Amino acid sequence: MRRRRSALAALLLLSACSAGGEAPPPAPSPHPVAPEQSPDIVSAARLARLFDELAYGNPASPEGTSPNVVRWASRSLTYAVVGSAPPGAERRISERLQRFQALTGVAATPSKEPAATLVFEFVRGTHVPVRDELAACSTRTTYDAGGIRLARIFIATEPARTFAACLDHELMHAYGFPHHSSVLPSVMGPIRMGDTLSEADEAVLRALYDPRLSVGMTREQAAPILARIFDEAARTRPISSRQLGADLEWRTIAPQETVLAFDPPGLARAIGRSFRATPPDGGYLVEISFLSAPEQEWPRASARYLRLGRDRGFSRLVTPEEIARSWPTVMELRPRFRTATERQTPIGLTRYAISDTAAGPCLVFVAELGGERSARVDGFYCAASGQSLDPAAILERLRLRDPRYRIEGGVDPLSASGGAGAVPHPALASRPSA
Repeated sequence: MRRRRSALAALLLLSACSAGGEAPPPAPSPHPVAPEQSPDIVSAARLARLFDELAYGNPASPEGTSPNVVRWASRSLTYAVVGSAPPGAERRISERLQRFQALTGVAATPSKEPAATLVFEFVRGTHVPVRDELAACSTRTTYDAGGIRLARIFIATEPARTFAACLDHELMHAYGFPHHSSVLPSVMGPIRMGDTLSEADEAVLRALYDPRLSVGMTREQAAPILARIFDEAARTRPISSRQLGADLEWRTIAPQETVLAFDPPGLARAIGRSFRATPPDGGYLVEISFLSAPEQEWPRASARYLRLGRDRGFSRLVTPEEIARSWPTVMELRPRFRTATERQTPIGLTRYAISDTAAGPCLVFVAELGGERSARVDGFYCAASGQSLDPAAILERLRLRDPRYRIEGGVDPLSASGGAGAVPHPALASRPSA
């Protein structure tokens, strides 16, 4: 069999969070096509999985799970903007609230504190505290058995693009989705293709406020209703998987389940999130892990493992500088790398380069594995200003748990996320979401 080589350049950008504008909606089909008639239509089952993870959470995620459906108790809310809002923020907020009203039926009218039920608070600086970590933005909702009563969105003022990147994401939290998901391209995913609602986001928002659902429903109670809602949606509002960019379904996995293990210095108690995906043909597997220090901005690290299927290999070696372009955390620091070098590590010969930035030093690394370059590992480690980096100490913490990991022959290594048992709905609760 003639050997095929694939650069898979697009995968180098999988972790990027773009700041692109909202794409125009596709022209409606005069004759909606049922999902079984077209493999390019996002299935009702996949939309239901997205809703499930956003509303109830994934047990593999460190943010935990929620037992019940939560949404606004009233079909109207009032909102206020406080703090150091950037120019044009109130106009943009008004525009997005109109879009959310069209999807949910919840009307939003401007007001002032303390009367407002939804508050947008702009906080000076680059981060706001949420749970035991720092984030660029977060949302706190207060709800009871009747639904959401109050919501407060916190958005950092720096850098300038934070507002655009956070607005729709935090509004999804404020309207009743406390969790995140990578099942479909979404503003709620850790691996994002845009900063405004995707068609899949709009579909699950409509479903959340569908009158057939009720506040307080458990996962088991909602499942048959959601199946009907999304089956109807797939027929009347079909979503093209190609246009959505939904060729990969990312699954949240526990850190100990990753093929690649990475536990660098200073991150022994890291807040870690790991994700895995394969395309429908099972031609390759990719994992991404994000690590951040509790209650601190630095150190921070990420690692990616990409394994190609049978008869595939990377066409060439890539440099650490090229790899850095696919990690927004590094590129935002405007790195200037020193000369790249190599060293033997537990995963093999690894190339790396160090850059001093205003925030602190960063190390970026990459290694091709296997005799035919059938796998690649890359990532970065950034420390706080004033700290030094020890490349040996960082790179020695890379290892493969099972180097024989197989994905050939269309084998799907992904495990479905499990359900969570129902627990009593709290009489009154306050929930932060980042």
